[in-house]
Amino acid sequence: MKLKADNFGPIRKLNIDIKPMTILIGKNNLGKSYTAELFYALLCVLSDLQFKAPILTLGERILLRSVSISKESEIKKLTIRIRKEKLTDFEIVKELSEMIINQETQNIQVLLRKWLERIFGIRLSMLINIHSSAAQIEFDMFKDIAFAATITKRKMISVKLTVEKEKIDTYVKDLTPILGKIRQRSRKKIYVEQLADVLREKLMAPNKDVEFFGFDFEKRRIHPKAYYIPAGRAGLIESYDTVVEALFFHAAEGTPAFGFSLPPLSGMAAEFYSVLRSLSGQMGPFGEFTATLFRELLDGDIILQGIRLKSTQRAVRTRMIYRFRLGEKRSKIDLVHAASMIKELAPICLIIRELVNRGQFLVIEEPESHLHPGAQYKLASVLARLTKRGVNIFLTTHSPVMLRRMSHFVGRTSIEKDKTLDFSDVAIYWMKESKYGSVSKILRISKYGTLDELPTFDDVINELYEEEIARHKETAD
Repeated sequence: MKLKADNFGPIRKLNIDIKPMTILIGKNNLGKSYTAELFYALLCVLSDLQFKAPILTLGERILLRSVSISKESEIKKLTIRIRKEKLTDFEIVKELSEMIINQETQNIQVLLRKWLERIFGIRLSMLINIHSSAAQIEFDMFKDIAFAATITKRKMISVKLTVEKEKIDTYVKDLTPILGKIRQRSRKKIYVEQLADVLREKLMAPNKDVEFFGFDFEKRRIHPKAYYIPAGRAGLIESYDTVVEALFFHAAEGTPAFGFSLPPLSGMAAEFYSVLRSLSGQMGPFGEFTATLFRELLDGDIILQGIRLKSTQRAVRTRMIYRFRLGEKRSKIDLVHAASMIKELAPICLIIRELVNRGQFLVIEEPESHLHPGAQYKLASVLARLTKRGVNIFLTTHSPVMLRRMSHFVGRTSIEKDKTLDFSDVAIYWMKESKYGSVSKILRISKYGTLDELPTFDDVINELYEEEIARHKETAD
């Protein structure tokens, strides 16, 4: 997967390869979160596109319905042409391929608008760099399928979907004989539509060489589901009970005649609360593996306890509890009263332990927040081991400890034959400040696991070192 963006928010030029472990670093306000949220939005577009089960507003349903009507109309026109012009099977499949690409382009356009507005929570025109009149996004979904989108100041999105000619030619050739079988098994009026469904699945599915990313269409697994864990988790956890209680109360009691409103939530905060609401306390695919690792990190455990809300006496939800040992005694407290480190780590622990599966993406902003360097070191090990087991991780960070630790895992592959992270598994990008916005620059990791530089981090260390040298000279004089 590749992601490119020009003039998107504070980003002037972004060009990154998505690896099993992708890390963004850089100063504040240079677009790390913008990049992470954009990538998450694109994964959501891809998920909706492949599995056809998006949650849509009325306006979005109308737009997609118009695409569906257009599809039916085009199939009818093609059916008439087949009869009148006596098209060959090869010509029929070729025509359908072009029609499907046009329809999927319209679908992407609708879904991209939906997810960008939902995730960023602002007008589309506000996503454009202030020094430009338009923003461009390019997303190579798979090896041979990509799309490019342009956002203009007039709140318009235009999308161009590209499928490699070789892939189209291959499927046209392979599916031409299938057309005869479909025609024999179905009524004359609908065989073209059935062929279109077969061809759409073939064209829009990835090659087998990217199944690492979880898109196994043969088994129909529900991927590419992604989970986003935003920064400021401790604050969101502290307000979680209040927000959920209010929403449950008004859902149960009905909106009062004078109306009801809550302060607006950011798109990612709403997504985060939605994921927390789905937790039940069950162990997922990586539950047993991660439980012990997180107990060491937390010096305890996070448990979920079902409760009834006082406001309704009917609605049931989960309560997050921190359970720990102090000396020889055990105790537990509501998570909201725990230390900030525990509140920051708890949602990461719960989501990984219950929800995350192989092939899925886990996007985490600043996982090191409120963590002692020793805890950062351990958390890096947990995330590296998850990557080895097939979870794709996308991080933004300000932690040199986590960066060095990840690069050391790469070195251990070469030196100690530790296969936790291979050289090709990790990509670190620096969001570098420039005149009109940030520019992404890849940081090279040697095969021995060393980073030649940590821009901006090293500058601060050097400045501190020079200050200490100056102080020593002053005291010596």
